[in-house]
Amino acid sequence: MKRKQIQILIIALLLTGCFSIRTPFIPTQYYTLNQQPFSFKNIAELKTFILFKDFSVPEELVENKIMVWFEDGSVQKYNYHRFTTDYPELINNFIFTRLNLSKAFKYGISNSSSTIVPNFILEGKVFEFRAYSDSKDKSKNWVNVAIQVNLLKYVPITNQNKVVLSKVYTQKVERSSREVATIPQAFSIALSTIVDKMLIDLQTATAEAE
Repeated sequence: MKRKQIQILIIALLLTGCFSIRTPFIPTQYYTLNQQPFSFKNIAELKTFILFKDFSVPEELVENKIMVWFEDGSVQKYNYHRFTTDYPELINNFIFTRLNLSKAFKYGISNSSSTIVPNFILEGKVFEFRAYSDSKDKSKNWVNVAIQVNLLKYVPITNQNKVVLSKVYTQKVERSSREVATIPQAFSIALSTIVDKMLIDLQTATAEAE
């Protein structure tokens, strides 16, 4: 009797293996932000040195999943569509790189301690970095970026650095479709546009504060 029960159990296990359902493999798509052409052809090169402090980002921007907000406040997270790095690093690297690529400041912009005493300190806060879609109208898709920037005149020895620029920049960019792949490109355009506007203001503020 025991031998028959064992045979039945073995047959059942074999049949289970034959009819097992496997979950199809879904590859994860990774995206990054791409620097867009500068909105200006020429820009003056100021003889100043700026220390860049990482901008803070909203707590909602966790991990590296691409997310879309809808008008009712709901959020869709895409597990198989992600940025190559997390949001704080993604945004700060883009801003820092673009500021230096502009060559607007002769002695550059550094994001680490240096033996050179900075003339100014640049810090900021990302208020919004969202992709949106209208659940009722599939043709309405966009991204919106809002960033506050503070530029401080560095005063050695004391902690009383003087604020010479404080401004909020916002930029909305329409997406061509609801496809997830349109989101990184729209963010790239929005962030590039904001940094270009920021550069003009930074140059004006540093020139006046020297």
